[in-house]
Amino acid sequence: MHRGFGAEAGAPALRASGNKLVDSGGATRRLLGVDRSGGEFDCFQGTGIRDVPVDDAPVKAIADRKINTVRIPLDEGCRLGRSDIEPEYVGADHLAAVKDRWRW
Repeated sequence: MHRGFGAEAGAPALRASGNKLVDSGGATRRLLGVDRSGGEFDCFQGTGIRDVPVDDAPVKAIADRKINTVRIPLDEGCRLGRSDIEPEYVGADHLAAVKDRWRW
């Protein structure tokens, strides 16, 4: 779990204004993102939460590039708790583990 690179403040509240995203102060925000895909398969493959390094090096690389958005796909069956998936990998437990794993 990583806390840093401005994460303590939390995500800004964004809303659409015409064809732009603006924050609560009305300033235009541009989303610059990366994709950390693969985790959407882990719960039903029996591996739990994505088992890739989330240490300081990739987090620093993301921050150094001024990335402010990270896409983390989730599987609907994992989120809703399909009966054919191990109980520890689904539902509220799964979402809590995902949030904990990716908290920077």
